[in-house]
Amino acid sequence: MKKVAKNIGASFLNQMVNIITNFILPPLIIGTYGSQVNGLVTTIKQLMSYIRLVGAGISIATNHSLYKPLADKDYHRTSGMLNAANSMFNKAGTLFTVLALITSFIYPTFIKGTLDYTLVVILIIVMSIEGASEFFVVGKYKSLLYADQKSYITSLVQTFGIVLSFIFTYILILQQANIVLVLLAASLLYVVRIVFLTTYVRRNYSYLNPKTPPIMSAVEKRNDAFIHQLTGLAILSSQAIVLSIFVGLEAASLYAVYNVVFSGLYSICSQVVSSVAPFLGRTKALDNNIKLRKQFNLVEFSYNLVMSYIYSVCTIMIIPFITIYVGNADINYIDYGVASLFLLFSFFNTIRLPAQYMISVAGHFKETKIKAVIEASISIVLQVVLVNFYGIYGVLIGTAIAIGWRCFDIILYTNKYIISQANKLSLIRMVKIPVVTLILIIINYAFINNEVTTFREWFLLALINSFYSIMTIVLVNIIIERKMFFKTFNFLLKKVF
Repeated sequence: MKKVAKNIGASFLNQMVNIITNFILPPLIIGTYGSQVNGLVTTIKQLMSYIRLVGAGISIATNHSLYKPLADKDYHRTSGMLNAANSMFNKAGTLFTVLALITSFIYPTFIKGTLDYTLVVILIIVMSIEGASEFFVVGKYKSLLYADQKSYITSLVQTFGIVLSFIFTYILILQQANIVLVLLAASLLYVVRIVFLTTYVRRNYSYLNPKTPPIMSAVEKRNDAFIHQLTGLAILSSQAIVLSIFVGLEAASLYAVYNVVFSGLYSICSQVVSSVAPFLGRTKALDNNIKLRKQFNLVEFSYNLVMSYIYSVCTIMIIPFITIYVGNADINYIDYGVASLFLLFSFFNTIRLPAQYMISVAGHFKETKIKAVIEASISIVLQVVLVNFYGIYGVLIGTAIAIGWRCFDIILYTNKYIISQANKLSLIRMVKIPVVTLILIIINYAFINNEVTTFREWFLLALINSFYSIMTIVLVNIIIERKMFFKTFNFLLKKVF
């Protein structure tokens, strides 16, 4: 439990720092350089996510393969598997660099906007530096630490890199430095995390032998894992790109502002689940199915409590936040339709995380890849078709339909083929979240004044809604899952607090 607490704590710190920095920077970029530059930066980040796909699957496959040798303290096999992963990461890094250069010259010819072609080319090259470092150095170490239940080390190092990068970025923007210099400094300073990760691994894993022959079975599932990475990015990283091509960079900026909030919430939820996933993976590797079922239900129920709180409060607070957050920008960012559609697809994308991680730790990549491809295909086709009729709404509707279908598919598959239990509990837990949200909406609009003009007022309103949300969550869970609620509460008191 100490490692679980460390992983969750470090992940939470990392995500909070990441969210805070991501909240602060977009308004500064919009105010200093305009909405088109903000939309461009967001789009390039998503382009980099796509290009990173050349290495997709290596980390996931390596994580899955390392669970057992690390648990058995088989140092020779661990070294061989890590060397195999390192070889694949280096090849992927070379391909990533080539693709990033090619993209930098081609993509600027497609976007709608008034930005200079040369500026876009340089920005893409500059923002690819961070991605290259992931392949050549960071990737193998992250896989090792994750599989060894020490993801907190990676999280802390990443947090340091984010803070250092943010400080210099913030100063340069206030000085109205050239946007190329701003992003170059951010990329280079974030890369310093390489030094810390390398030092830690060399000191604490001295048994690793770079001369051990690579055991390629460690990455034999990388192609199937790659499909899952590809489809996930195709869905979420295609939105800003589609908007920049079919609507314009200002629409991409509108998307980016709301995405700051919801990607932050997703990151928190994902990090919480991924912090626990290595322990589920080890239990699965040791073939202890009864224990695995108990652990998964505890994780799913606890996660559902967190989700109920986050999405009920977020539903109420999103528009007041955007109103204060953007201020008097060069375009209108207040849009209830965009907020509602973001809430919908983000809910489906986040509620499925415990089941999705179980598929990963169980190594069921091949068995589920067809459904993942169908999900991505539905999303992209609907986005491209509907954007021509409904603009940004069409992109979000297409995403919500695809993710909603796949959400149910993932949960049903995990319960049937990995956990070996009925779907009833998972579906009931899913329904509890909109129930809690609806009750909070009624309470809020019946008794609370939602008009705020400052972040101080917004924070006080968030505290009030948080109180009502927690009380509602407790009441709903006592009514629906009384036994599991008190069992989880007692477990947390005993093991964590």
